[in-house]
Amino acid sequence: MESIYNALRIMNSALEGNYGWVSEVLAIAFIVILFNFVAKWVLRKLHERFKSQKRYFSDSLVRALYRPLSYYVWIFAFVLGLQLVLERGLNYPNFSYKQIALSLAFIGCFIWFLLRWKNNVTQYLISMSRNKEITLDPGKIDAINKLLTIFILFVGLLLFLEATNSNLNTLIAFGGVGGLAIAFASQEIIANFFGGLMIYLNQPFSIGDWVSLPEKNIEGHIEEIGWYMTRIRTFEKRPVYVPNSIFTKAYVVTPSRMTHRRFLEVIGLRYADMPAIQAIIHDIQDMLKNHKKIDQSFKSFALLKGFNQSSVDINVCCFSQVTDGFEFDKLKQELLMNIYKIISSHGAEMAFPTTQIEITKAPSNFSSESFSR
Repeated sequence: MESIYNALRIMNSALEGNYGWVSEVLAIAFIVILFNFVAKWVLRKLHERFKSQKRYFSDSLVRALYRPLSYYVWIFAFVLGLQLVLERGLNYPNFSYKQIALSLAFIGCFIWFLLRWKNNVTQYLISMSRNKEITLDPGKIDAINKLLTIFILFVGLLLFLEATNSNLNTLIAFGGVGGLAIAFASQEIIANFFGGLMIYLNQPFSIGDWVSLPEKNIEGHIEEIGWYMTRIRTFEKRPVYVPNSIFTKAYVVTPSRMTHRRFLEVIGLRYADMPAIQAIIHDIQDMLKNHKKIDQSFKSFALLKGFNQSSVDINVCCFSQVTDGFEFDKLKQELLMNIYKIISSHGAEMAFPTTQIEITKAPSNFSSESFSR
């Protein structure tokens, strides 16, 4: 019995000496799992608290933190575990890439965190802009978002180069020569890029605006302004992707930025109603002058336009600050109904195309017999 015990003790010590690193690897995995569980619970509680307190920027930071932090912890554990396997399991003691790997992992996760945080803040700002809580329009917010993206990626590239001890002078020289070659090969891409840049700087339109490109027969609402192309949703709900260089060559109409809408109609009356024309025009002018939705700073008028083939035409014109399409259609309907009531109150009627036939007396020598011949 004593000899068996001694043999088991020797085997156990041998196993511990050769495979003790396995327990360390398992311990590291357990610590990572525990850390992720605790971190997720803490961040979820903070998210609920900040959301209830409407601290949106703090909430955006918390929501952006969990995944990059969790991934970095797992990468950190993987690098430590790999070091244990190489040094103790495979007897490879010269694992010299640990520090570089951890530095690159930290930089990558940190850049990822900044991009997530930026996107969350951008979403909050766009929501606040649409609810009229801030003065920034969604187009400017989107432009700032893209510029921040470029800045963060540029800083991340510099940090990666610093972590890998790369020679910046060589990279700059190569980038200059390579950039010149790429510039000749991708002129259209560069034109679209600068077209997008000009859109962000000049702001001829922004996200949500109604735009029209008459030369290209394109009309709809702006959904997204990218660096290469802009997405327009037509009134048929079809997406149209327009390269940004188009906007530097074609003229763009932005109807959604109009300050007023013009009501312009030609009303045709019968020639039999000519005696009441002057009174009808006077009443229409009074109606336009007293209407609450008509901007009186612009000239409103109702004037006799001319004599048509079948009607006497009255030209009615006014301007309203109602620019929404549906609301303006309702206003137009109201004005037309008011004009109809005014016309009817004077006993007049709308004209419609008519043809008058005059029948003169037949000649005395005309008879049915001659007609039959």
